[in-house]
Amino acid sequence: WQQLVQGGRPRLEDKDLANRGCCPSAVDGVSDPGALADGCGSASPSAPSLMPRVVRGDFVLLAAFDGIRGCSVALRSLGVEPAADYSSEVDSTCVRLIAQKFPGCTQLGDIRKIDKELLHRLVDEHGRHIPWLVVGGSPCQDLSKRRGPNRKGLKGKKSKLFFEFVRVVSMLMSLGVRVAFLLENVASMPPEERDTISACLGVQLVEIDAALVSACHRQRYYWTNLPVVPLLPREVDIDALLDDGWYRHPAGKPFRCFVASAAWQVRRGRDPLGVRCRLANGVAGCSHDEERAPNAGEREAILGFPRGHTQLPSQEGEDALPEGTRLKMLGNSFSVQVVAHLLSPFADCIKAGKQLELTPLRDDARLLTMDRLGDAYHADDGVWEYLWE
Repeated sequence: WQQLVQGGRPRLEDKDLANRGCCPSAVDGVSDPGALADGCGSASPSAPSLMPRVVRGDFVLLAAFDGIRGCSVALRSLGVEPAADYSSEVDSTCVRLIAQKFPGCTQLGDIRKIDKELLHRLVDEHGRHIPWLVVGGSPCQDLSKRRGPNRKGLKGKKSKLFFEFVRVVSMLMSLGVRVAFLLENVASMPPEERDTISACLGVQLVEIDAALVSACHRQRYYWTNLPVVPLLPREVDIDALLDDGWYRHPAGKPFRCFVASAAWQVRRGRDPLGVRCRLANGVAGCSHDEERAPNAGEREAILGFPRGHTQLPSQEGEDALPEGTRLKMLGNSFSVQVVAHLLSPFADCIKAGKQLELTPLRDDARLLTMDRLGDAYHADDGVWEYLWE
């Protein structure tokens, strides 16, 4: 893939790949996700093909807070797709993107509306022998340090939706399903909130900066009951991920973390290249007198998505989404390279037809003791009250 870009040959666009049921970040015969770390998935010179051989695995995927489907892109990069694909997302633009780019995915809507009756029906439909993979990046707005000292943490209106993730996983486990889970959130949250999430899920967190294997920083906490192996750093050719005629400035330095709030300035006509941005997140033209922030297509490549992933063509064939909207969607997304690394043990077991090995949860994990939803529904914020045994 990187050779395709550097050689000046036409890029494979997302619409071309969708027709073949795959994405460019996967390479047939490559099982190491780190080898696919250069944005859209740089193939090693020895890779037999630039296109993946994606197999349908015997598992069910439930992607919570699904956004632009970073989890699904990561799984495809590993050469697997689920036998049954479910998504929970409420953002209207993301819902449209999922419907268009992933027509085989069943959208379940608001995660708060996923109840035990629905899950019981789905489990009966697919059988209790088939494992489930539940992946999500719960809202970080009330946890991030960008909110300042008055952030509300897990009591905030958005970030307390984390407990819905716990509830869904707990209900699936109570139905006798073998569940692998992966949760992502910001590493800038207060220590007490971090410890609460760890106590709820019953696993030790893993902290990873995506700059180890990609062209931008993205410091995140991950919680999973899958076995975790160290993520080794890899060299990334940043300039190969940019539009023709542009290069990284300063040279070779990973971009700062792309955040959704940066798109706010673009939508309001403000210059996204302030002094701070020029020092950290600029790309320069070959004429040396131009500088700008990386555009949506470049950020897609940098984060591991195929170029054009966040484009939604209108009936006239033009891009229906403004640049600022695409930047916001990408700012809220996963680092595909890191998620692929963490999911690689799962994908390896699925492809080999082996028994899925999961890390035992702590005995005091609240995930194991959640009993049911409370009787009182708080209509003002739409959140149930949780009861613990």
